[in-house]
Amino acid sequence: MLKRLLVNFRLLLGLVFLSLVLYACAQRGRPDGGPLDEDPPEIVVERPPNFSTHFKRDEIQIVFNEFVKLDKPRDQIIFSPPIEPRPIVTPMGLPAKFVGVELDMDSLQPNTTYSINFGLSIEDNNEGNKFPFYRYVFSTGDYIDSLNIQGRIYDPVQREADEFISIMMYELDSTYTDSVVFKKNPRYITYTVDSTNFFSLENLKEGKYRLVALSDKANNYRFAPAQDKIGFLADTITLPEDDLRYVEFPIFKEILDFKPDRPKKKKKNRIMFGYTGEVTEDNYDIRLLTDVPDDFKTSIIKDPETDTLYYWFKPFVEKDSLLFTFNNGSLKKLDTLKIFPKDMEKDSLVIEEKVKGNIKMNQDYYLTSTVPIVNFNKDSIRLLRVSDSVFLPYDTSLDKFNNKFYVTFEKEVNTTYEVQLFPGAVRGFFDETNDTITTRITTPKPSQFGNMQITIQNLKEGPKIIQFVDKSDKVKYEQFATKRQIFEFELIEPGDYYIRVVYDTNDNKKWDTGNYLKGIQPERIVYFPKPFTIRANWDYSEVITMPD
Repeated sequence: MLKRLLVNFRLLLGLVFLSLVLYACAQRGRPDGGPLDEDPPEIVVERPPNFSTHFKRDEIQIVFNEFVKLDKPRDQIIFSPPIEPRPIVTPMGLPAKFVGVELDMDSLQPNTTYSINFGLSIEDNNEGNKFPFYRYVFSTGDYIDSLNIQGRIYDPVQREADEFISIMMYELDSTYTDSVVFKKNPRYITYTVDSTNFFSLENLKEGKYRLVALSDKANNYRFAPAQDKIGFLADTITLPEDDLRYVEFPIFKEILDFKPDRPKKKKKNRIMFGYTGEVTEDNYDIRLLTDVPDDFKTSIIKDPETDTLYYWFKPFVEKDSLLFTFNNGSLKKLDTLKIFPKDMEKDSLVIEEKVKGNIKMNQDYYLTSTVPIVNFNKDSIRLLRVSDSVFLPYDTSLDKFNNKFYVTFEKEVNTTYEVQLFPGAVRGFFDETNDTITTRITTPKPSQFGNMQITIQNLKEGPKIIQFVDKSDKVKYEQFATKRQIFEFELIEPGDYYIRVVYDTNDNKKWDTGNYLKGIQPERIVYFPKPFTIRANWDYSEVITMPD
């Protein structure tokens, strides 16, 4: 009996021990109370050694003291000068204790210094600690080039430029033209460092260079104007004279060259002309080449959100096809555009009021419609101040290109107005008129807003635009200036704002971007880094000194 009890007791102890072992094995992660690993991986050996000369190997190995993995290696790792075909970098997927680079020796140029910048791609496998901005440098010649350029790029219309902008240097040799950014790899390349937008180009050889910044969305070292921002340093970089020079220059989005798209039929009497580039009320020309009746009429308006013009026509033309040309004044050769008319549903007049309920003090009441507004009858419009039922004077205007009909008047704070449009007040392209429209709009109370007086010292002569922008760099308020230095901004909505000054060098009351091939830099914008908080029913006064 005692023997049986001892056997059962030993069996029970064994089961308990096995359960504890299995439980411990099931627990993952570090033991309770153990320190969190915050150290980045360390290099144990580099094969061949970093900064080697007479390089003739087809593989590079960087061995670490722990398992590592690569985060977005295609985006992070850059070869300067670019190597084609691009070397294969490992590990791919599974972690390893080394990073390897496989090279095709035939792709390396003689007597050339190469650098491999790993950016933020290398991290340890467990905690994801980064081994930041590691560079491996080697030369196929007798020595390592050692000249350097540092700098910073900035976006004039953003307080913070985009991250990881490519900084590229092109050698000004006998084959250089400005068009190399579209079709050739640069001699040297690096990235900006995170959101600071600083960069450093190292291990450069002597010579003359053009310095270019590119957002390079396709990651192919080619400028694609439809998607990329570009910037360039106006001065030539001359090495070794400019060794260790610090430079700053802007990056910007160009206005695309004008190009018409194939027109599309939208409704029975409406054709859509899409385009890329810039079209204004004064510079476009849509011309119908097909013979049409004498009573043929057209109206053209711009889509408010897309690069599209809508071409309305009447009467409907019973033709197999219509031939057009479409230009904005920049095309030297006009292509013929063809559209095939077909009987579809016809557009009808629907009025849409764009201002309802509350109206800002610097805002006008306006409406638009589903078809072009061709004229209006001011006698069929009334403006009433509701508090005392007094009819008020007003002005009317029609922006045909944008299809907007405005009723403008002097507004008082904390006041309700009633706008009445009786039948026949506006007439559409197909001779339809509006039904009665009655709308009440109210201006805000002064106590809902703040006011700010800004004194800007050291403001040079010439046209300037003083702007309040929000955290997303959207312009909320602006004033134009030549010699003035004191600016009154009234009825500002509460919130946080940044103040910036636009140097409007061509005096067109807007900021103008640059153009790489024409050598035009964007107009300068100066941000004041300190944000201003506007509170309701507060008055503020600030003195700002412009930099030289």
